[in-house]
Amino acid sequence: MSMCKVCHRDSAKHSEKTWLLHQQKQRCNFCGDYRGKHSEKLWNIHQEAVPNNTKLATILLGQGPKVLAKIVKWNTVKVNGRDSSHHIEYVPIYMKCSECGATLGNAEEKLADVFDKTCLECFCNMTEQEVKWYERPRV
Repeated sequence: MSMCKVCHRDSAKHSEKTWLLHQQKQRCNFCGDYRGKHSEKLWNIHQEAVPNNTKLATILLGQGPKVLAKIVKWNTVKVNGRDSSHHIEYVPIYMKCSECGATLGNAEEKLADVFDKTCLECFCNMTEQEVKWYERPRV
């Protein structure tokens, strides 16, 4: 007689397979952290950022962190019966600010539930605070 972590129901109301599935640690598709490190609001925001029914991969852009990307196949001509090596494109997936539409940084993505999906500049403008470019949140 225990409560499920996912749907908050009694264990007696689950089948054995559903119970085992719900007790596994779930990873966020967007950032890769476990569900326990997310608030419910942040979990929903991150799940909305990932497009449905697309193939996903992670890519490394320059010296920065790995970024989630969707795989897009181009319709290219086959040469000698083979696809061209340049027919696959990795398109990075970024979260956008709900106010100005700018791309959110890593710290702003991890604090999206606190900032209400806005960038730091818009958040400071909404709360009437002074924006200092060198004082970014550290996560």
